[in-house]
Amino acid sequence: MEFGDSRGSRGLKWMTIQACNILRANNITSMANNSKLPIGDNLHLLLGAASLSYAVPNLGKYYGSNLVNNITVEQSWFNGGIHAFNDAHGGVTNTVIFRAMGQQNCFGDSFSANQPPDLNTAFTIHDQPVYTP
Repeated sequence: MEFGDSRGSRGLKWMTIQACNILRANNITSMANNSKLPIGDNLHLLLGAASLSYAVPNLGKYYGSNLVNNITVEQSWFNGGIHAFNDAHGGVTNTVIFRAMGQQNCFGDSFSANQPPDLNTAFTIHDQPVYTP
């Protein structure tokens, strides 16, 4: 699997997967050590959870509303998680950590302004706790 293998304005720029531990540190390290990260040269950012996560109402609503209000893709993901998990309250018993990873020059990407990944910049991972019980 290699997300972001397409070039140009119609290519996949950002991929968000809401699933438990999809970007768990041990898995990412193992993939990186074997040159098997699921990121093609043209994917700007891969976003997901680095911890156990939950399906919570309104995550898509908050994430999407941030995206269309010119907030960066990374911050939209983190903001969406923070607001949705705070709305959900009960049943979540662990800290939930969201992760964004990609080329360093793409962390400022938004829908209205973005730049192609610069493979000469550092591959970077940002984590954000979005809920702490």
